[in-house]
This record gives sequence, C-alpha cells and structure tokens, in this order.
Amino acid sequence: MGIIKINRVRIIKERLIYGGITMASKEQLMAVARSCSYYRVEGMHNLLTYPERSCENCLNWDGERCKINVFDNVLTGLDQT
Repeated sequence: MGIIKINRVRIIKERLIYGGITMASKEQLMAVARSCSYYRVEGMHNLLTYPERSCENCLNWDGERCKINVFDNVLTGLDQT
C-alpha cells in the first residue's frame, strides 16, 4: 500500500472495490482534480456549488471513471514525491 504526501495531507493509494468495480477514494479524487490540467466544470454556478475540486464534479468524470482516461496517469504522477 503506497502513501502519497501532498500539502501535509496523507493519501493512501488503495482503491475501494464495489461489485467488481474498482473505485478511487474521495481523497484520491480530490488530489487528482487539484493536479489535473484537464479538470473542467461548467459555468460559474458549478464553481459556487462545488468549491472543492474533485473529479466527481469534473465534466470529464462519468460517475465511475475519467472519460478521457487521464486519472491513473495523474494519480501515478502524484506518487513522484
């Protein structure tokens, strides 16, 4: 089990498994969104509704995974500390 340190936040690199689907943790979704250059929200309303960056409110997230397949690369890049 790997641990990533980001701005004094420790993120455990493990994924939760629900019904055979591998899911990222909330901490991973937030850390990846903060570092991802492809993170997008639509309009000012969403910036007010979702003040915390997370893949869960990104236009490229389909509810289970990244539609443009960059999540794993960004997450792996965070481990380069």
